[in-house]
Amino acid sequence: MGFNDNARASAAVDRQRWYFSSLLGSSAAQDARGAVQYLKAYAANVGCVGLCMGGALALSVAANVQGHWADRGQFFLPTLVEGFMVKLNEAGVKHDFQHHLAHHAFGNEQAGGGGRLAETHNDPVRAQRAWGRMFMFFARHLA
Repeated sequence: MGFNDNARASAAVDRQRWYFSSLLGSSAAQDARGAVQYLKAYAANVGCVGLCMGGALALSVAANVQGHWADRGQFFLPTLVEGFMVKLNEAGVKHDFQHHLAHHAFGNEQAGGGGRLAETHNDPVRAQRAWGRMFMFFARHLA
């Protein structure tokens, strides 16, 4: 990877961090909460899935939380996840965190090969396991 590639990757990561930090106070979070309220008029239980930055939106509307964390990820280090668990416990939010020995974006089929951020890597086996656990979580909490 040359200097220009590193500079582009660094700028992309900086943009993502800015976007993530501003997401919860945005109209997107308000839209997510409105969508859940609308759906609750038609169903007793509503589920929400958020991948990567979308996870912040899902958290803003969820009563029960299941998180899938890439333990080799550079964006959410295990110590940050532990601190997040403490805050959820203090707030009384039920949560089930699943840890995967994988890199960030392990469920993203486009996170492989050239043109991807070096911190990301697709892992179809772990992605399938995560989706299976999510469907079981939904079956328990949305049935």
